[in-house]
Amino acid sequence: MRKVKFKSNFRLLIFRVRHNLTTRMDVSVDDMSDSERMKETLKRFLEEKGFSIEFNRALRGSSGLEHVFDIVATREGTILCFDVINPSEISVLSSLGKAIDVSYVQFFLLCKNVQSAKLPDILRDIDALEAIIYSDVEDLLRKLDNILAKTISLMPIQS
Repeated sequence: MRKVKFKSNFRLLIFRVRHNLTTRMDVSVDDMSDSERMKETLKRFLEEKGFSIEFNRALRGSSGLEHVFDIVATREGTILCFDVINPSEISVLSSLGKAIDVSYVQFFLLCKNVQSAKLPDILRDIDALEAIIYSDVEDLLRKLDNILAKTISLMPIQS
């Protein structure tokens, strides 16, 4: 087995979380089909707002590690990242690590209302992470539209 040196405990934590994510699935086949339909609807919604969309895109964090997001939307230097989660210990740790390490994006964590009780309060209090709790796709799009109307106007355009 190859030894891996880490510059900090944070990098070790991210490595462990990423390793565990690849070896454990928390989502059933039925949830995946609903999740995929929701992602396609979200893609169309964001494209109508002028964003370019990529699924499962990796972005490099300040630690040098790459983090994969379910959806990455870009427009005029603004980067929005979305992860659809079924809250578990692993997904919560992964989201926390992404929000801290990839702080140059606006990160949205999407969670169905029935699962939101499992979301720890710490994820709701991080500036770089916005948890959107939704009941159905229409509710998600309505909430996201309101957030984008406020967020995008406040974000500086990077050149």
